[in-house]
Amino acid sequence: MSILKALLYTVLLFVIGVILSFGFQSVIALLDLNLEYLIHYNSVTRILTKILQYSVILFLAFKLWFAPSYLLLKIKKIKWETVLLILIVSIGFEIFAKIFLELKVFLNDNKLAFESINHTDYKSEYFWRYDLIRAVILAPILEELFFRKILFTRMLKKYSFGISAIVSSICFAFIHIPNWLNLVPTFLFGIISCWIYVKTKNILYPILLHFVGNLIVLLLSFHNQQITSFLQELNYSWVYWLILISGVGMTLFGLRKLKKAPLD
Repeated sequence: MSILKALLYTVLLFVIGVILSFGFQSVIALLDLNLEYLIHYNSVTRILTKILQYSVILFLAFKLWFAPSYLLLKIKKIKWETVLLILIVSIGFEIFAKIFLELKVFLNDNKLAFESINHTDYKSEYFWRYDLIRAVILAPILEELFFRKILFTRMLKKYSFGISAIVSSICFAFIHIPNWLNLVPTFLFGIISCWIYVKTKNILYPILLHFVGNLIVLLLSFHNQQITSFLQELNYSWVYWLILISGVGMTLFGLRKLKKAPLD
């Protein structure tokens, strides 16, 4: 696959998502549904949008179908040592990503900037359940299949690892806009996920990495205000930078061990 095709498929994926989202919202508005249940309607449509959006690309454009025998083979090859290292990488990266996102305050010298980068505050007892389905379960599977198994793998047949990983990770970051500050962590996550996929030759490991990362974000969102206040109180002291370095250290430690780990 060429770089241009990878970019065009990503734009197509994005456009399909926008059209589906707009279509579902229009239907909700036309049906004049009970506003009391609006949060449920919107959450369900976000899940349906995610499923249909990737289904069009994965199953219609690339003819990628579910193969139980292939999945079972990949599951049998999973090693617990590798799973543990994936957990270390994921936790370390999320520590780094959380600290990085708060750097907006440092750059702008504006405490109000925290409000624009906070994760979702789950005040509704139902809303987190919808995000559990959409962001923690569906997103890792669908996004890893498209960006790593399809885009990255097919580009790797034509380009070097560096070019393939960078372009596919740019595409991966692009699909997460408009949260512009999250583009850098998302891009870096894409690079790491590509490297793990090449090393392990098992798409379940990048999916696990993605799953754990999104689960951590979901869990942290329950205490988002407290975490934000804690980081504000640190005021970029040595403790703040120690936490940042520890996250980077955990990530690099896990990746280094993965590089040396026997995976066959």
